[in-house]
Amino acid sequence: MLTQYTSYDDIRAALGVAPEEITDDVLGLTSYEQILTFDLYDITPAIGSYYLALPGSGLTADQERFQDLMQVYAAYVIAQHLLTSLPMFGPQSIRDAKTEIQRISDPYKATREGVIAFYGLMRARLLAAYLVLVPAAPISSAAVFNPMAAIPLGTDPVTGA
Repeated sequence: MLTQYTSYDDIRAALGVAPEEITDDVLGLTSYEQILTFDLYDITPAIGSYYLALPGSGLTADQERFQDLMQVYAAYVIAQHLLTSLPMFGPQSIRDAKTEIQRISDPYKATREGVIAFYGLMRARLLAAYLVLVPAAPISSAAVFNPMAAIPLGTDPVTGA
């Protein structure tokens, strides 16, 4: 269950939305827990089970740091996933008899950039905290494809032609 890792309110806070915009029923869908599980497995296969096996009390300082980082990281994994649909559930205008809320044309640009950047930072911190606790943990690294192309020079540097 996703709430073993983070709270629904923390996910909404990362996106800056209200419970009416993303309900607990939506965040309780199995797919969000699976997304978190896949992401954690990509870091290292045992990190999720290590977190769930931590005792409720009597943690060392390193274990507490790891636990805190996991809770924040889990919120940002789901928040990052929700960025694609953020404009769909964020209202452009809310109006009642006394108040009105309108948002600018792309109110989530800064949110999108902030969530993505903080996700990367928290991933690195979580991995570092885990390696302090389990130094021999196998680390997964995603293959990165960097295309390279040869571009001919406009002039021959030797002859100048």
